[in-house]
Amino acid sequence: LEIEGTKPYWSFYASSIQELAAEAQNAMKLTSVRATPGRSFDRFKWTGSLKVRKPLPVLDPDDQVLHDCFANLDLLVEDLQSRFGRGYAASEINLHPERDTRLKEETGRGMQEWEDVVTSMRSESTVWDWSKIEVKPLDRPDLPTGCSLIASFAITKSAKKAKEPIFKKGDILGPLGGTVLRKQRYDEIHHGGAPGLLVDPCRFDFKLRAKAPELMLEPLVLDMTTSSASNRLRYLVDARSDPLALQNLIEGKLPEGVFSSADVDLGQRPYGPQFPRVRSRPSSPTHGDGGAQARASVEAKLSSIAEEAAEVERRARQEEAEYREFIDATTNVRIIEVLVQGWPYAFAVATRDILPGELLAIDRGEDFWALERATIARLNAMARLGRDLVVGVDVLNRPKHEEPEPEAVQFRARAPMRRIER
Repeated sequence: LEIEGTKPYWSFYASSIQELAAEAQNAMKLTSVRATPGRSFDRFKWTGSLKVRKPLPVLDPDDQVLHDCFANLDLLVEDLQSRFGRGYAASEINLHPERDTRLKEETGRGMQEWEDVVTSMRSESTVWDWSKIEVKPLDRPDLPTGCSLIASFAITKSAKKAKEPIFKKGDILGPLGGTVLRKQRYDEIHHGGAPGLLVDPCRFDFKLRAKAPELMLEPLVLDMTTSSASNRLRYLVDARSDPLALQNLIEGKLPEGVFSSADVDLGQRPYGPQFPRVRSRPSSPTHGDGGAQARASVEAKLSSIAEEAAEVERRARQEEAEYREFIDATTNVRIIEVLVQGWPYAFAVATRDILPGELLAIDRGEDFWALERATIARLNAMARLGRDLVVGVDVLNRPKHEEPEPEAVQFRARAPMRRIER
């Protein structure tokens, strides 16, 4: 019999477990990571002379909506030219001069300059030379143990020209190439439809949205590994050697299980390892100083502890400043997004003079990588919970094998004790 207004106990149990399992499965789907294609997948040479026509990214060949939106924006540009005698950039500058000023401050170029760059790259007669960039393995001692990394470098010149920069500050190294897709379609192809949460080295996420009405709410991504427009900038690396803290995974530093308790750090006691004795008077009768000596001893200990804590904090700040200085010194490239004729593009621009043989490195920011490390830490915790659950079930269901009884210990027979006669 069922009581009205209630739910059977075991039915409630089954539905609750199903809901929990569904949430866990959805969480695992979000952690899908695309396997990085190898060198044989690249359609460009890693080193040597490389000149290409129309280096800008191509559109997803299987997405007709994307092609229609791009074509409609081209028609809009033609209409502006025929009606007002000026292009898209000139119209935007006339309507929003503050945007052009802000773009100049951020990128060093205005709307019209960026439109001229993109228009020239779209021309059949334009040839972009990638010969100043080469791809090769990164030889870095601070990489995680057993890991290797492929990176982009400025080419190495002869000894006579070794001090001349390959790129000067503000130079455009080139556009990020590949295939432009809608984010949803990229996830369907590589993540089974689930939005990937973890960083994908093969993908660049546009922050800017296309001005086409159909794409105003649709994020676009760039698959840098596909199509003939893929180029050597695909191997741009972050200035940090191990931004995801993979060394911890290699060393097996995983979170403890659910039945473990973390060590509690109580810190250093002001009075040392032992609590001070409770005194009925401020000082020992032998001192007769009213407690001045005891007070001075305690103050000296507190002062020493404060100095040690200040030294630890100073060293931490110094290490952080040195690390930040290393990141700033290593970073020499910045990815700049621009909206040209209503369509987003991404370019690699030199932030300082780049010398021959120098690593091309960008800085995504500590906040970006901290979020990625937090996601990996949660995934580690989920994996440990899964192992605890599996091990617990296996232990409970382990068949009980009958252990053979150990043989009884056989002692040497003793001679009977002699009876004492009284």
